Amino acid sequence: MKKKRVFSFLLTLMLAFNIGFSFQESTNAGAASKKYVIKINKQMNCVTIYEKKSSGKLKPVKAMVCSAGNATPIGTFPLGEKMRWHTLNGPCYGQYCTRITRGFLFHSVWYYRRTPSSLAVKEYNKLGTTASHGCVRLMVADAKWIYDNVPSGSSVIIYNSSKPGPLGKPKAVKISGSTGWDPSDVWSSGNPWNSKKPAIKGAKSKTVAYGSKYNVKKGIKAVNTVGKDSTYLLSTSIKLNGKIVRKVNTSNPGVYKVTYSITDEAGKAVSKTVKIKVKAKRATPKISKVKNIYIKSKSQMTKKTVLKNVVITQKGIKLDAKYVKVTFKKLKKNVYRVTYIAKRESYEAKKTAKVYIDKKAPVILGIKNGAQYEAEADAVINDDYCGGFISGVSDNYTKLKVSDVNIKIKSTDIEGRYEVVYTVKDEAGNQAKYTIYIVKKAGTASGGAIS
Repeated sequence: MKKKRVFSFLLTLMLAFNIGFSFQESTNAGAASKKYVIKINKQMNCVTIYEKKSSGKLKPVKAMVCSAGNATPIGTFPLGEKMRWHTLNGPCYGQYCTRITRGFLFHSVWYYRRTPSSLAVKEYNKLGTTASHGCVRLMVADAKWIYDNVPSGSSVIIYNSSKPGPLGKPKAVKISGSTGWDPSDVWSSGNPWNSKKPAIKGAKSKTVAYGSKYNVKKGIKAVNTVGKDSTYLLSTSIKLNGKIVRKVNTSNPGVYKVTYSITDEAGKAVSKTVKIKVKAKRATPKISKVKNIYIKSKSQMTKKTVLKNVVITQKGIKLDAKYVKVTFKKLKKNVYRVTYIAKRESYEAKKTAKVYIDKKAPVILGIKNGAQYEAEADAVINDDYCGGFISGVSDNYTKLKVSDVNIKIKSTDIEGRYEVVYTVKDEAGNQAKYTIYIVKKAGTASGGAIS
């Protein structure tokens, strides 16, 4: 009973101490969805937040710069109640307070009044050094993160080490003046820093020469919300053809998308993307083996068909078809102009040819299909002899000669009678086939040989 009375007295005293000020438990709906452990490296003034996995393993997820004090206790403690504003020694006031143990709290750097415009700037600029009376001072953004996300009862471990923690120790923002606003306090209306954000300077799209030296960060500068150099926080992401790559490789021509990003000490972020074009070596493509094309129907007039025998290279390497454009223009009935445009980067080559839609077979002149011709008894029936019957070859688009005609000769069942088959194809593949018969005159001469 005596212990209960002592506890009741202490509780009444605590409440009395907070009369006139807001006392509120954080009610973030997502807080209970994750379990956290907070470790405070008192020696290095660095806080590391760990997420506790179902396996029990701790994963570091966030680092915060802080100011602890000589009186900050070493040990493990259950996180206590949360207070939106709370009176501190002075009296002065802190935002987003969460009790660690006894009178030791997480809270923002203190304010002269219970208003976010009365920040003690001199104390704020001490963040990262031992400066408090024992509480753990944080930027507003960090104090609010703990207030919102880490449930009461979570473990807080305070220790000393020369190593800040697995995520390192963030730098603190430095501001000027005697009183002011915390740049990370984006939740307070009227904060002049809310209209400010980090900036990335010197990032521009450009073209660089093949094989040249190029550093994506050279000449790039980042400044934080308060205009101080924070280039050390700058990160880059590089993509080529939609895929992430490690660097801009000037031996591999193409357009690289470089994204510069910074999340500054106040937790504000900005990014900028530029295009870095790497020129090709011996850049102009070469188009060779371009000839007129003969096809049987318009349905065959496709990019694949007209590129079949064409060779397109760049730097002696075959150029992918995606860099080649093919266009068609009708000149007259069944005749088109095909234009090949090979373009990669800013280099282009162009050549043209004609496409003939040819549906007609050639005509062999001088002979009649199925006709029979008489030969002397001593005639030698061979290719030369049979070719003598042809006076020429005619076609609507392909230029053909008598020598283009294939001749096959064979004896028939009738003595002295030969079957001669003439075939010829045009460029489109249309074939003409003529068959004639040659009969030798009766006589004493022996039959001619077939050669």
